[in-house]
Amino acid sequence: MSWIDKLWEIVFEKNKSPEMSTVYPLVQPVLISGTYNGNYVEGELYKPPHFKKAILYCHGGFADGITPDVGAYVNTGNLTLHVDYEAEGDVFNSNPDRDVIELVDSAEMVKTLYGVTDIDLVGSSRGAYAALKAFGHHPDKFRRVVAMMGPINMNDPAYPYDWSVWGAQSPKHLAMIEGAKKYFATSLDPTQMAKAEMYKGLESRILLIYGSEDPICPLEDMMIPFCEITKVKGIKIEGASHNVHRTKDGQIYAVTFLNRR
Repeated sequence: MSWIDKLWEIVFEKNKSPEMSTVYPLVQPVLISGTYNGNYVEGELYKPPHFKKAILYCHGGFADGITPDVGAYVNTGNLTLHVDYEAEGDVFNSNPDRDVIELVDSAEMVKTLYGVTDIDLVGSSRGAYAALKAFGHHPDKFRRVVAMMGPINMNDPAYPYDWSVWGAQSPKHLAMIEGAKKYFATSLDPTQMAKAEMYKGLESRILLIYGSEDPICPLEDMMIPFCEITKVKGIKIEGASHNVHRTKDGQIYAVTFLNRR
């Protein structure tokens, strides 16, 4: 058995569909906003009665209004901010480096308003891409990161991305392809950052979670190359598609990783 096989944790029997989480936040969100480092940021904040650390939840997609899947994090005692990293108006942000700025400044907002110093990142899909980039560039700002089914290897000729899977999802996805191509070509993706050793020394603070049946972000093209380069731990949830962030076991793995000392 190879080292990468040892890192994988198969949480369901082969061909068995994963169970979806039914956990919803026990508190209602409130909108918070402010200007930090000259940048306006905003997001929906879930504040449990007692908390010692915070999570920035980075949603997937390229549109506003994505419903966050934050119940598991909020209900285990984490101040949780659902970040709007497109707060400056344009629905499709063409610069991923601005997403990094949004996350860094959102962390500053949470730290300033609530006195929290330990801040984690949780990202799903496009949010996983943004979270890993922010963590690689600013590891001093964040404690740990969980990246779920992210498109983190989009520029490697050895793993050419199949854009036809977007068109198969919906007309809306098809219309976003050219903008998405520009977005991913603008700066180094997380796997390119890994090749540049930008995650060296940070390996124990990173967790990747992917589904075995994900056509949009296949783990063979995304998680495995990143893990092979960095030796970061990757978890495969058997039977899951592009919905790992909503699976019960995906959330359990994420919460366990983030809540350990």
